Amino acid sequence: MNKKESNIGLKKWLDEQNKKKVNGAMVTFPGCGLTFRISKYLEQNNEISLITKAGEELKEFNIVLMSFVGNNLVLKTVDDYLRMAGTNQKIMVVIDDPEVLDSEEYKNSLMSSRIYEYYWHGAFDEKATEEMIGEFKKTEIDDIYKLSGGIGRLVKYLCLKKTIPSTKELVEDPALQSICRPMLEVIKKSSTNYLERLKIIERGIVKSEILRKLLTEIWLPTSIKIENDLTLNEDCKKGEKISRVEKDILNEMLLNNGYLTRERVAAIKWGSENFTEFSDQAINKTMRRLSTKMRVYKIETIWKTGFKLTKK
Repeated sequence: MNKKESNIGLKKWLDEQNKKKVNGAMVTFPGCGLTFRISKYLEQNNEISLITKAGEELKEFNIVLMSFVGNNLVLKTVDDYLRMAGTNQKIMVVIDDPEVLDSEEYKNSLMSSRIYEYYWHGAFDEKATEEMIGEFKKTEIDDIYKLSGGIGRLVKYLCLKKTIPSTKELVEDPALQSICRPMLEVIKKSSTNYLERLKIIERGIVKSEILRKLLTEIWLPTSIKIENDLTLNEDCKKGEKISRVEKDILNEMLLNNGYLTRERVAAIKWGSENFTEFSDQAINKTMRRLSTKMRVYKIETIWKTGFKLTKK
């Protein structure tokens, strides 16, 4: 990325952007605590507007906080705000899905051309994690850091446990699986370079033992990757290009242990959870088309229920 990036503290960076009157973006990873830090910043700067949905009023300095994870409409909403903004109105956008930066939609967006300053807010290092824990779990700091990888939300989750469970027990906890789901989605889609900048990956390995376990054992253990140009890569075998909708379908299957309901297929492709509005033939055709583009894996139909990803 050729635009300016910064390594200073978040508060100082936001103060600088406010003073310089420029648009900026804060790139982060789900669960890294950026929302909390922004809320604390806003408590001391009540003249700044927090934008959380379309149609809200802009002030001179605005922070747009809407999740990009699994939401293709956020980019359009940000572009609408940028078009609406007057000369003296500036916008800071939170990007919680760094894969967005590589998408064609972003490259062709107004946001791409009007954002010049970038701040990267990722996981804590070991020292910062120790400071966050303090005396609360002092004797278990090493275990908490290894399990969490310094991701704030996982650190807090572990601190609430009377004793630290085994990794196996943790990843089988439905509550923790729910917390980790958006994290896994971002890891599967994002480039290694971005994840390293956010301190999620170190020397090519996901730092959090919890996330590593979920990625390799609890979730479907596939080696499916979708390249930036939408080319499929299965077990290191390069295949065909897929559509953006097919990418969204496949990513959701990977995040749901290889399963996807007919309702979700309809929601992803047509924007409606009411799959009865669409014929079985149309839904099946969508999934068959994706399956034929795969070389190592295939999509099987589960009668009256949905679809399952399996190996050929």
